[in-house]
Amino acid sequence: MSPWVAVSLSGHALLMLPLAAALGAAMWFGGARREAGWWFGLLAAALGVTVVTKVAFFGWGIGVAALDFAGFSGHATNAAAIYPVLAAILQQRRPAWARRAAIVAAVGWSMMVAMSRLRLEQHTVSEVVAGLVLGWLVSSAFLHLARRPLPLSWRQPAWIAASCAGLLLAAKLAGLPLRPHYLVIDTALALSGNARPYSRERAWRECLPAAHTPASAPIVRERARDDGAGGCGSGWGC
Repeated sequence: MSPWVAVSLSGHALLMLPLAAALGAAMWFGGARREAGWWFGLLAAALGVTVVTKVAFFGWGIGVAALDFAGFSGHATNAAAIYPVLAAILQQRRPAWARRAAIVAAVGWSMMVAMSRLRLEQHTVSEVVAGLVLGWLVSSAFLHLARRPLPLSWRQPAWIAASCAGLLLAAKLAGLPLRPHYLVIDTALALSGNARPYSRERAWRECLPAAHTPASAPIVRERARDDGAGGCGSGWGC
């Protein structure tokens, strides 16, 4: 397995969303309910933007052909939104320099996750950059709004995280599909009424002359395997 697959998995929704829920629960049960509301609200907004752009592309071929942009990278958005906040919370009672260093390290890791999506040819540069910017807006806004130190309680979040892990394991053992990406595609097809999702080739061919098709499109489009890190047969990873 490529090391980039492991890096990419650290930004997968099945890992990041339970982690984000546990962070929010720690705030809620610790008494920081206003901050928990901001946290869940900001994340929901980012998730909504990401899903809408993907549904728009898969269902109707809506994207930015000139930039080879077919939707925000979910992995990059997740990593940039959640890891800096996790680092800041874990280091909130340490000296300011330690807290800043942890946040910088988390930002660096989110960039590595974005890079992994490029190396695995699951996204284009425009998509991972857009995902990083969206995620960093979420983490920056939250860290600006939240009081320090945040009162936290980890007992209930630990049970929440354990329950999420148990449910995911049970679903896997039961043979249920654990692919958020395919759920997005199914939603796009249900809403658009199309029989198959748009590919980059089809979408860009409809809005650009062949001579102006983005050079990076064939690289992403021709991938025909699941890399185990959130990609799919169409070559468009979430």
